[in-house]
Amino acid sequence: MKKTFVLLFAICAWLYAFAQSNEPELENGIYVYKYVQQAEGISQNALYLRAHTFLSDWAGPNSNSKCSIDFDDKESATIITKGSYFLGYEKEMMYGWNVFADFIVTIKCKDGRFQVLTKVPTMSFWWTNGNVALQTIPYNELYPSYTHKGPYKLKRYSDRYVNQMPEYVKEISNIVANGIISISDGDDW
Repeated sequence: MKKTFVLLFAICAWLYAFAQSNEPELENGIYVYKYVQQAEGISQNALYLRAHTFLSDWAGPNSNSKCSIDFDDKESATIITKGSYFLGYEKEMMYGWNVFADFIVTIKCKDGRFQVLTKVPTMSFWWTNGNVALQTIPYNELYPSYTHKGPYKLKRYSDRYVNQMPEYVKEISNIVANGIISISDGDDW
């Protein structure tokens, strides 16, 4: 009985070690999150069309977010979109900084499931007065320590968002996955 329990425990530990992580990981200074969504009974082509429709209409959490399809291959049912996800506004007197997470989302569709791969390589800061160029900073210059050598000190604003980036990466992935699932295939108009 003990041998069976030890063997079962060893197998479970081995499977756990090689299981897909369900948390964003930092790879070469870029947050990466892989998420597979099951969609039983939906064909690869239907999932691809749903993804395309969702990304064409997606505006993000508010009108400040932007998204555009960068690569689109119907044969492999793969779509790559790039955009900026609005994180917040930091006010300084009359103007302030809009803070964005710049993302790349790759969607790969197969029969009955699709994968959403989200990467956040940079963060952008836009001064709302418009007299300062958009500040796009590689994420590895913001985390784990601030090493950016730019003309403006954005450290105090980046610190508010950098530590929450794993949550933002998951949020972007979940919005995309839920958006694809929520689109119906019917012509009931």
